[in-house]
Amino acid sequence: MLQRFSIGLHGDNTTTGFGKTMTAILLASLYARSLQAAGLLPSGKHRLLVTNTAEAGKTVNFETDGILVWLLDEFEPGDRDQQQHMSEAMLKILLTPALQGTMRCKGTETLAVPSGLSRIFTSNSPNGDAWCGNRFEWSGPMRRKHIWFQVHQPLLTPEARAEPVDDNAVDEPGPAIIVGWP
Repeated sequence: MLQRFSIGLHGDNTTTGFGKTMTAILLASLYARSLQAAGLLPSGKHRLLVTNTAEAGKTVNFETDGILVWLLDEFEPGDRDQQQHMSEAMLKILLTPALQGTMRCKGTETLAVPSGLSRIFTSNSPNGDAWCGNRFEWSGPMRRKHIWFQVHQPLLTPEARAEPVDDNAVDEPGPAIIVGWP
């Protein structure tokens, strides 16, 4: 599923602290481990990139850093302050793991998003139209690329939400956090 569609754990403003981010990290970890168990991925050096803007992805090299899944946490494409350069075409690239594309960043910089990179989103948006804001419409093509889970209740126990990963597994290259798995 993560190879064909992006996954979204979305809620409204009342779902802050319900464990959407930790559930996304758990999902990414289980995905990596299932690929390893099936012999489709060697052990080690498979990482999760955690950012809250698309532009922060330019701080890493997806291939050499071994990024398997990109978690866009608290990502709001309709928020012009958070996502300064976002268009419907750019969001379609982010929503579709099978697509590769180039996205505009600040100034003349660009971000090359590779194909095959699984993507998980979290947000506090009650629906797709609110997520996109008044920038563009949550259209049929976007809905077909993204599996939207609407969160209404806590996803994890309070203990599980408090301890996401081993501190030794985290690198912090600027605005992006990279989490590694064994």
